[in-house]
Amino acid sequence: MSGNDSAGTRTTAVTLVVLVAASAITAVPGLVLFVQPAAANAPSTIAVEQGGTCFTVEPAGDGSMTVEEFYDYRTPETDPSSRTYSSFGTDDYQETGVSSMFFYEGSEGTSLVVVHDRTGDGDGGSTVSWSVSGLPQDGEMAVQDDYYQNGTQDDEFGYSNGDSTADIDWMYSDNRTDGVAFRGLESDDFDTITIDPAYNEEADEWGSWPYSGTDEYRVDAWKVKGEGGETAGELELDQEVSISAGSCAPAEGPTANIDAPDTTGTGEEITFDGSGSTPDGEIVEYRWDLGDGTSATGVTANHTYDESGTYNVTLTVEDDAGNTDTASTEVEVEAAANAPPTASFTAPENATVNESVEFDARESTDDEGIVEYRWDFDDDGTVDRNTEATVIQHPFETAGEATVTLTVVDAANETDSVTRTLTIEEAGTNEPLSADLSVRSEAEVNQSVTLDASGSTPADDVAEYRWDVDGDGTVDETTTEPTYDHAYATAGEYTPTVTVADGDGGTANATATVTVSERAELSAAIDASATDVAPNDTVTFDAGASTPVDGIVDYRWEFGDGTNATGVTANHSYDEPGTYNVTLTVNATDGATASTTTEVTVAEDDGNGGNSGGSPPPSGGNGDDGNDGAPPSNGGGGGGGGGGGGGQPAPDPEPAYELSAVNATTTDLVAGGNATFSTTVTNTGDGAGTKDVEFEVDGTTVATETVRLSPGENATVSFTHRFAEPGNYTVELDTDRRTEVRVRPRTADLSVTDVSASDEAVTTNEPVRVNATVHNAGQAEGSMELQLRMFGEVVDARTVSVPPGERRTVSFARQVTAPGTYTASVAGHDVTVEVREASGDDPTASAGSTKTATPGFTAVVAVLALLVCAAAAVARRER
Repeated sequence: MSGNDSAGTRTTAVTLVVLVAASAITAVPGLVLFVQPAAANAPSTIAVEQGGTCFTVEPAGDGSMTVEEFYDYRTPETDPSSRTYSSFGTDDYQETGVSSMFFYEGSEGTSLVVVHDRTGDGDGGSTVSWSVSGLPQDGEMAVQDDYYQNGTQDDEFGYSNGDSTADIDWMYSDNRTDGVAFRGLESDDFDTITIDPAYNEEADEWGSWPYSGTDEYRVDAWKVKGEGGETAGELELDQEVSISAGSCAPAEGPTANIDAPDTTGTGEEITFDGSGSTPDGEIVEYRWDLGDGTSATGVTANHTYDESGTYNVTLTVEDDAGNTDTASTEVEVEAAANAPPTASFTAPENATVNESVEFDARESTDDEGIVEYRWDFDDDGTVDRNTEATVIQHPFETAGEATVTLTVVDAANETDSVTRTLTIEEAGTNEPLSADLSVRSEAEVNQSVTLDASGSTPADDVAEYRWDVDGDGTVDETTTEPTYDHAYATAGEYTPTVTVADGDGGTANATATVTVSERAELSAAIDASATDVAPNDTVTFDAGASTPVDGIVDYRWEFGDGTNATGVTANHSYDEPGTYNVTLTVNATDGATASTTTEVTVAEDDGNGGNSGGSPPPSGGNGDDGNDGAPPSNGGGGGGGGGGGGGQPAPDPEPAYELSAVNATTTDLVAGGNATFSTTVTNTGDGAGTKDVEFEVDGTTVATETVRLSPGENATVSFTHRFAEPGNYTVELDTDRRTEVRVRPRTADLSVTDVSASDEAVTTNEPVRVNATVHNAGQAEGSMELQLRMFGEVVDARTVSVPPGERRTVSFARQVTAPGTYTASVAGHDVTVEVREASGDDPTASAGSTKTATPGFTAVVAVLALLVCAAAAVARRER
């Protein structure tokens, strides 16, 4: 073949490449070859403000295409077409369950753009309502997503060109978007656009639109985005948003202030206080430069200077808008007089003959530094070893008591000594490792059970405790503490196991049995000491037969005469005859309540009280005795009172009350937990009366209980309170009985407890299914990303949220097209699956799976290989 033919061949090849490249270019949506300038008044930045928070955003786009071309809304009637009625140009801005709002500078003006959800994700769907005002009247709604040519779309756009307002209801299903693009922000008429949003339950069509009304269709976030879909800020779903041209107004910023002494000495701790700084907004960070190369953060900083001199200390404060201010002060540090050192060392209490024992003197201190450590290992007063090292090793050749003395020396030749005694044992006499596990034999579903391995010996040798709470052979949790709390979710018999490990490879196991039953039904029961009584007779009411006993946190009594009390038992007397309904209400740990009522009859006192006695002084004659009344009143005995006369009347009887110390079910709990506080009120006076007992938390009265007591009578008053937030609280009963309560924050504790494959062997037409179980041992809901690794790389990732105390299983499905034995891994847990050649020819992956080609040979590599082959063929033809 001639040279010209070769050139022609090359020309043909080049032409083919150009045509292929051109085809690739024309396939790119929205490509234009001539760039038009942006509108003259197009804003370079736009401010988005909500509730005092402001974000400055630059519009995306370069003015080369219209917003319609950029948004690329496709329907079955457009070219290219799509049956999803969605945006195909805003992929970088789309997120599942998110409303993404941004601004676009197009060839015909600047637009406000919003796109809900994400195309092609298989999830989503919801309804959103916006009421918009302040739209430039010379603007236009350039894109309406959805819009059908026949006008039958579900979405409602309450807008016509020239309007300054719009009322929009979007309704969209899964696997698609909805949105809008309003063009006209370059207009002189553009001042402030206000959006009043309504998401989720607040949306007009929530619950009536099929893809709404439940949690799976909730919109999770509303985000402001910049160029390329980068998040510039996140907005609240239930607050108005204002949009205006320009940037956010700068804040004035905070003012830094330092309070500190002017002088101090070396080795003395000094406190720098920045609490006098004043914010413009909220100060979020305090940064200290302490002048000697060290730094600190926080409202206050404590520091000790090692050397004398003048130090310049600066404080920089930053507010929540990013504004900062700096203050400085000088501190004069004077040299302190030398102080003698303090000797201290640690060593094991027991060791064996010829064992290398570690002695650690790092806790010894001196203001100028220790220069020498002198060790006497046999208590003979002679230094056996002199070193500058703080940690040394030493063996003992004989068994018995070993007295070791350390003397430390500082630079001024000041000394201090300390002595410790060790027990040296013959080798081989150490106690073997033994595990012990105790647990209550019975429990109820979801009731916390404590697994206790503190009886394992020797306790000092145990490095960790491995807990298998259900006896399935899988370790559910590892701790360094000998106890572990667990709640069983279902009824049954469980055999929890603990494995104790000593850190040297030694282990021992112990097993216990606990029977978990369904929770007993809550019931209230009253046992009254009497139900037919006379006025002022004391009746004892007992709720001890209420069930379940350990599930009830509160007993409340109402005696039918306007008084009440709390506690398992209560004593009460009635002043007036009549029939009274006594009601007991019990409250359970899970918030359930139960009540019961009993009737008490108080009979009239029908005894004859006798006459009034003699006449008043000075005559004072005797009255006659009255007849005994019928039981129980026995009203006789009125005679004999008249003589004498002239005496002072006896004082009126008065009640007096004493309260016992506060009894609390717990004073250390997790946020959201309940605690019950009680005190016993005793009437130490000589008259009956009522007592109001106030329950206060941090000085605020939360509840009041009223008890009525006869002389010598007592009653227990109880209050149950839920502590919603972490912190330290002071609880007071009746102002002079108090206790302190610590409430810890709820935290999540997630771990992967099991990874398994659904099948040990599959064919190339079937997916490899890997299941990973995540357990949350904490008290708060948490989330965790799980990655499926195959062929040495991550091939899939899922995020799972797990409520406290529960487990969730995540399933991965990958179809492997090449036969072989493969290892799949999730969170360090490996499973092995064999993939066999399929007997049929159907290469289609099963539903819910993703094809994974043979490692190292992807679709891109295949295309490149074909191109190389074509080039080689052309080269051969040239030769």
